[in-house]
Amino acid sequence: MGIAAASLAAAFVQSAHAEELIAVDVPAMRLDTALFQLAEQTDISISFASDGIRDATSSAIKGHFAPGEALDRALAGTGFAAIRVAPGAWKIISTAPTGIRPHDWRAPRPIQLVAKPNTSGSTLSDELEKVVVISKRAESLAQIARSVSVISADHLRTFDVDSTPDLTGEVGTIQFSNVGSGRNKPYIRGISDGALAGRAQSTTGLYFGDVRLTYAAPDPDLRLIDIESVSILSGPQGALYGAGSIGGIVRMQPTPVDLGAASFETGAAIDLTGDRSIGSDFDLIANLPVVRDKFGLRFVAYDQVISGWIDHENLGIDDANSSHRFGGRLSAGWQLDAGTLISLQAVSQDIDVDDSQYLIHDGGDAFRPSILEPHDNDFKLVSANIETQTGLGVLTSTTSLLSHRIYSRYDATGLFVDLLPDATSPRPIDEDDKLFYITNESRMSSSSGARVPWFAGVFLSQGHTDRDVYLRDGTAGIWQDIAYEEDRRDKITEYAVFGEAIWNLGERFTLTTGARAFAYDIKVKALSDFPEGGIEQVFSGNLSRTGLAPDVRLKWQATPQLMTYLSAAEGYRSPGFNTGGFADLSPAGQTQPNRIFNGDELWTYELGARYVAPDGRLTLAATLFQNEWKDIQTDELLVNDFVFTGNAGNSSGYGAEFHVTFEPNEHWTLHANGMLNEPEVIRPNPNFPIDDNAALPGATEWSGSFSATHRTRAEIFEHTGDFVLALSGEFTGQSSLLFGAGTEIAPQSILDLRASFETDAWRIGVYAENLLNSSDPTFSNGNPYQTRHWNMVTPLRPRTIGLRVSKSFR
Repeated sequence: MGIAAASLAAAFVQSAHAEELIAVDVPAMRLDTALFQLAEQTDISISFASDGIRDATSSAIKGHFAPGEALDRALAGTGFAAIRVAPGAWKIISTAPTGIRPHDWRAPRPIQLVAKPNTSGSTLSDELEKVVVISKRAESLAQIARSVSVISADHLRTFDVDSTPDLTGEVGTIQFSNVGSGRNKPYIRGISDGALAGRAQSTTGLYFGDVRLTYAAPDPDLRLIDIESVSILSGPQGALYGAGSIGGIVRMQPTPVDLGAASFETGAAIDLTGDRSIGSDFDLIANLPVVRDKFGLRFVAYDQVISGWIDHENLGIDDANSSHRFGGRLSAGWQLDAGTLISLQAVSQDIDVDDSQYLIHDGGDAFRPSILEPHDNDFKLVSANIETQTGLGVLTSTTSLLSHRIYSRYDATGLFVDLLPDATSPRPIDEDDKLFYITNESRMSSSSGARVPWFAGVFLSQGHTDRDVYLRDGTAGIWQDIAYEEDRRDKITEYAVFGEAIWNLGERFTLTTGARAFAYDIKVKALSDFPEGGIEQVFSGNLSRTGLAPDVRLKWQATPQLMTYLSAAEGYRSPGFNTGGFADLSPAGQTQPNRIFNGDELWTYELGARYVAPDGRLTLAATLFQNEWKDIQTDELLVNDFVFTGNAGNSSGYGAEFHVTFEPNEHWTLHANGMLNEPEVIRPNPNFPIDDNAALPGATEWSGSFSATHRTRAEIFEHTGDFVLALSGEFTGQSSLLFGAGTEIAPQSILDLRASFETDAWRIGVYAENLLNSSDPTFSNGNPYQTRHWNMVTPLRPRTIGLRVSKSFR
């Protein structure tokens, strides 16, 4: 598969570098001004560091040129050169020796982005005009006809967003379950099928660059260090990002290798959770251009100890739920020529969690399970990407190999009375999942300036999931005997052809039509064994399906500042098999669990608008949406104390979301996000245990977040830098823990406060998370086997106060 992709890329390289010629007329002038005019005339985006640009003078250029050639002519003799970093996007680098000795290295200067329209007085406008590839093509954020939020690297850094669950406080539409690090599931706009991951795919797709991270697995919770941006798209993205992304997409874009300059940054932090539990963090980032402007390496490493706060009084262990997250990334970039970039990447991360983090409530008492419930989440990824300019457009091909192991232990005390002579004795049930997938996606995007912008691509994924389940028995603490076991392997193959085109319907209207034609094949083999009873079950089965996921969007550019759109899109998840548990797995249409659970599909309809003030200091975005979800898959079906996947019924819901960003002056940046949502199950499946008019698990009727940042110039101990004060808050309304009977989750609120002093080389910051020390309950049922037996409550992490110091060199 990878060889085929490389061959395809090579074939297109033969016709490379043919670009549409564009009329250009830019006289000799100050270089930064010339770049603004050149970006305007050629409809490209150009980024550059401020150092030296304003002191240089451009060469005059007049005639018809391809954008790259026009840039080269304008930069001739200036000491600067242009390299292409994305379709229609260029970066200006210095070609002169720096004269800086290694011990005089300093932090990178902020990057200024040149793109139409020019509202250079606002950093917010820079963010809006950044070229992003959310929709599989390079587009400015302000022009994307989708409900999308992009969190910049600066924002991630200011608010210490280092884990995916932290995104909840940045965007009001996304939420996460709170089962524990490496166990959580994201969901967008309340499209939730439950708190725990099982055999059903997550409703939200997680991507690291162009690589899908999960299939039917929890969030690997990769550390968000050295991340260029995080993009969150609401609603089905089947035409763009594949089958399972029915609720939306979270796309983490790592910082690429800088081929022009060496840099090094290291940081350390220490914090106190509650009144006694100490955590720590260490990280480093190194960038090395081995061959300047041609080949370079980038390395990231980190080691983080997250202190616990739940005491296990049964075993006499304080702060039992501590966790350890450590890992790193190694990236390589090779600029083969002006139109071809090859990128390689390796990612490794391990999470070791000592215990779960829920409490069992019984009347007025709260206590812990009988045993420790540890969890491991070990994630490995290698990927290769080639991007090249061809005669047809920009070809991008990414091949990845992913290995993911997830181990969890749960307390099975009091369960499985039909299998055990003494079910009241403490004993665990262990789940050990091993996933391995090989994936390739290759796509061609039209060149900048095409009359009908388009892209088309192919997708192939092949892999397997091995699941081993062991119900242990024997001496307490050793549990040397196996009372029940299931060994299962799922082999899953996915194929897809996808594409999209944008049609100009007039001066202000465009119609985007897209679709994804897909096919998949699922093969399952399972062996269930009850040694004591001499019972053994063997099953093998095969499922194949094909389908089409359309995506249609009509955009109206009402004014240069106001864009509106209307869209309809479909997402789907594949069916699958139930095995094990010695349940009577009936055919479809009878009492669940059925041998085959149905695939589900979601249609989302949106009416959205985005407004950008003429000075770029205010943006408003609002979306009305309607969700129609059919045959909802969920892993919340328990029979004989075993967990199965079922179909809960059909859901319908409507809602609204809004996003506001305001920069009243150079010191303040204000963000606010909110969502109103009314999802409910309107047609319960009569063969599934669910209440009439039940809510979707974890789906709140309202949620929101805000942040306020104040930045001012200051001098401390003869060091001049920026003093930054940042306050953020997150609020969610009441929700339900389960589809049917279960505890209600009360509203939740949390406030964080941060302050830092930042120079070119140093950053020193203090922070207080959960400033008011709230203990509000969160969306988590902790132990999937005990959801019908225990009232489990997972409180927020207590107030955590910390200090972080980082030093950068360049």
